[in-house]
Amino acid sequence: MEVLNLRFPRRTHYGVFFSILDNKQQSLVFTKWASDIRTFENEVIAIDEKTIRRAKLKSNIESIVPHVVSAYATKNNLCLV
Repeated sequence: MEVLNLRFPRRTHYGVFFSILDNKQQSLVFTKWASDIRTFENEVIAIDEKTIRRAKLKSNIESIVPHVVSAYATKNNLCLV
């Protein structure tokens, strides 16, 4: 836990922090929170997909190119990536 007391977080600190969290409990809390704020009346959900350029492995021409998909619920101001 001493790692988290440093002033500037590093990549490894995030790993330690998220390893402490209980994934099942975090999922339940997020689902409860999202269901509490949801509205379905005239809801518009914007979907955006981006391809990460130059992320393909040069050694393997058939490697999978990573994509990022995000969804934004306009009424709820909620973005999922």
